[in-house]
Amino acid sequence: MSVLQLSNNKLNQANETLSEKRSTRVKSHPKKNLSSLFEAAKPKDEPKKKKSTVKEIVAKNLTPKKKHQVQTDENGKISLPLSPNTKKESRVIYMFRKKSDGKVLIGKTEQACGKRASSYVAAFNHAEKDYGKLPLPRAVRENPNDFEFGVLCKAPEGVDLSELEDAYIEMKKRVSEVFNQRKGGGGGKVTAASPKTKKKSEKVAKNILKDLISPEKKPIVASGAGFKALLSPNTKKSEKVIYVFKNNVTGKRYVGRTFRQLSKRVSEHLHFVKNKKRDASKAPLYQDIRKDPSAFSVGVLYKAPEGSSDVDLGTIEKAFIEHYNSHKSGYNRNL
Repeated sequence: MSVLQLSNNKLNQANETLSEKRSTRVKSHPKKNLSSLFEAAKPKDEPKKKKSTVKEIVAKNLTPKKKHQVQTDENGKISLPLSPNTKKESRVIYMFRKKSDGKVLIGKTEQACGKRASSYVAAFNHAEKDYGKLPLPRAVRENPNDFEFGVLCKAPEGVDLSELEDAYIEMKKRVSEVFNQRKGGGGGKVTAASPKTKKKSEKVAKNILKDLISPEKKPIVASGAGFKALLSPNTKKSEKVIYVFKNNVTGKRYVGRTFRQLSKRVSEHLHFVKNKKRDASKAPLYQDIRKDPSAFSVGVLYKAPEGSSDVDLGTIEKAFIEHYNSHKSGYNRNL
């Protein structure tokens, strides 16, 4: 027998031995045992986490984890320095708090918190603008160092941010005063009128509505990358007015008021039509103008007499909103 044949025989014997060992190994693990081993090796499903309710979220996040102090410099300019992490947070409920008496304002934002805070700082530093006349900005200007800002919570996925904001406002109302006079973080209305002024204004509104003539309305057109209203020179300069945006296709209206020149206020509205990323730009009025600006027009419903100080525009605005039912079937969110 040659050396080559001996080598082949030894190789065949080694292969037969290996096959027997493999066969024995499989027999020692019956099929049912193998399947049970595989089952045991599978990772167990983790129990599903219960979705938190709005009430539970509020109860767990009653105060901000980090507070940021409103500040003022030597020139009287107000600022609100935020940490880098707070600036980046989005889909949050936030709170301004007056430390001396605990009065708060609750708000929400979909965008980065730093951008939302910047709009408040602008209101704090511009007393001449409509948004600078709201209760919170006026109070901050009186004593900036008495105010602090913080994020109450980040809204979990699937939780409605507006519903969460409303729940916080209602909760805070039970334990302290709030700057919010409506649901939502807009900060409420300008200072309430005296009973005498309010009564006179209601009478004025009644007389206006009695003989109401449809106002001359000017169209809205696309202009470059934005939008503009083709107001007449006199209408542009009008101050202390009640104005209306009307959708001439559906008949839906938005009624508003301004103490400043109407052109400035209308430009602010159209700014939100152009800038889709801002929270306010998601309002139905701005979304519909964006879709078809040619369907809309702007007009003046009422102009306060020159030098009048005893007419409350808020009362008259409310009368027009009720008249047009624009808080229910139009673009006004509140009465």
